[in-house]
Amino acid sequence: MSNLQFAYASTGRAVVPPEIVKVLPAREWQISSYKLDALAQLPSPSDFTWVDFGRSPKRSFAEAILKRLANIQGKANPKAFFFISGSALSQLTHDALVTCIYSTFPNPSEVVADLVGKPDVRAALQKFLAQRTAERRRIPAAPTPASPLHVPNADLRTDRGRFSIKLIAGLFDLPVVEVGRLIGRTNKAALSKTPDADSLQEPLQPFADIALLRSPDFGDEAFRKWLRTANEHMQNQAPLDWIRQGRVRDVGGFVYGILTGQPT
Repeated sequence: MSNLQFAYASTGRAVVPPEIVKVLPAREWQISSYKLDALAQLPSPSDFTWVDFGRSPKRSFAEAILKRLANIQGKANPKAFFFISGSALSQLTHDALVTCIYSTFPNPSEVVADLVGKPDVRAALQKFLAQRTAERRRIPAAPTPASPLHVPNADLRTDRGRFSIKLIAGLFDLPVVEVGRLIGRTNKAALSKTPDADSLQEPLQPFADIALLRSPDFGDEAFRKWLRTANEHMQNQAPLDWIRQGRVRDVGGFVYGILTGQPT
């Protein structure tokens, strides 16, 4: 990554905390600072913006700023990442602001709220960078004459570019009929005749999302072992246990968390 923009905005003297300057290489980041009122008037947000409301912000002021920033994110850059901090809030104000943050921004997955003091902006930066890395893995590379188009989970697709229940069952080391039962398709003959049917694409997507965990350093065998190993974040059950309990989307969400630096 290069030429990423980092902005710091606060109600007081808008000076970027020195510890942040130390962890952001100048060759990769452009750093700026603003008063909160000025930030809300900018035509487009930075790639990463730290919004610091400080101690005991007025709820009406904070909500007004958040709504303006959410509008900017929605119109200008849906991938703009916001880290929002503050402290010394009453429980009522804290809960109201957190609700406002995650319900107002059009893309809440690109927002981290930390309103209990001692903001961990470095952790938020790691999440931001991990999400960008994960996005690059999921987005097909542009084709060139010497390099074919890269498609995520290409080995789970047929020549028609569709997910195959046979290929997915093979990766997960499960019988096709069991995968069929898990997605509500019990016609064995139909699964055998057309394993990449249109009707199978949407229900197979969560399995493909889980398969994104694979990488050059985490191949198919390691993936199968992970599926069958008890996980402390899954109530000490194995991911495959959750899948067999009908919680395949929960496992897919957990994998997304791993890829974005938020495994819990």
